[in-house]
Amino acid sequence: PYTTLFRSHQFWGQESDGSETADDAATIGECGRTVFNIRRSLCSEGTLMQNACLRIFTRQQSWVRRLTIIASLIFVVVLLNIVTASGSLTQPVYADAVAEGPLTVDNFNNNATLYYDLPLLKGMAPGSSSVTVTTATSSVQWSVNDGRWRAFVPLNRGRNDILFETNNGHKYSFTLHFELPSGSRFVRMVYPRGNDSTGAFQAPENQPHAIENAERRLALSGRILQSLTAELLVEAGATRQTFALLRNDDGTVVVDMPVSNLPVEQLHQMSGLDLYYHLHDRLSSLPNRERVKDIAVIADTYYDAGTGQLYAHTALGGERLALFGGSTLYSFPEDVGEIESHFV
Repeated sequence: PYTTLFRSHQFWGQESDGSETADDAATIGECGRTVFNIRRSLCSEGTLMQNACLRIFTRQQSWVRRLTIIASLIFVVVLLNIVTASGSLTQPVYADAVAEGPLTVDNFNNNATLYYDLPLLKGMAPGSSSVTVTTATSSVQWSVNDGRWRAFVPLNRGRNDILFETNNGHKYSFTLHFELPSGSRFVRMVYPRGNDSTGAFQAPENQPHAIENAERRLALSGRILQSLTAELLVEAGATRQTFALLRNDDGTVVVDMPVSNLPVEQLHQMSGLDLYYHLHDRLSSLPNRERVKDIAVIADTYYDAGTGQLYAHTALGGERLALFGGSTLYSFPEDVGEIESHFV
């Protein structure tokens, strides 16, 4: 609740030195003023804290009651100082994280538990040109621009110990936990194709474009969309939430590959709206339809460079289906190490 209340106020990014003015207090809203006034009264010379302590030791009360009151007052002071401590909201301090030099993670708490497995971490690394992120299963280098870095970090289920290291030797140890969500509604990645299609997608010469390449690219794309949804909600002032992807028993993302009852040539003759209705009907037979929304990318989209015409292409959505042509699938990253080179 404190994060939501104070996140937009730069005032709380500075340590209170007792010199705040009435104008300062006016910028933080009614609730902010209340906490500010309580904290100032607790910390000001010779006021509430001293008076409370004086009353405790001058009244005839049992030692148990006195100790209880003292402990309660200490707890209130500590709590209020945590809420208003320097950088506690705009520049979080991560308990148990180990840093060497000017390298930070700014948008997640150390030891946080997430319900999606490819979080986008952001931080500062002034004076460095790259940050290498190492987990138990991967090691990927990410660029630093104007002292800031961003990295998609793949997580395994359970505890994930992560090492960040800059090109000039600064290190930061960090831990995140990933657990599968417990809900029953999901988003499913789908790769539909014609009944005479191999599932290969159009790509430049000598570029991988088989059906298994498409499967890996769509699975990763779903995880990227999941992560970016969470970050955009945070940037908009909401809590970090996102949709749940449909997954296999081993935790990998499901990519269904239904086959149309029509050949590729006939799919190429259909308008975008006709494609939508056709595939919407075909996908209705997939399991758990009432609890799943589908993101589908068509395998058989074809671009004719001579005429500039796209076939089996659309971008339509409604009810439980978002349908896209696959004309840019060749540019999608296939693993986390390719994300930056493909998108930047």
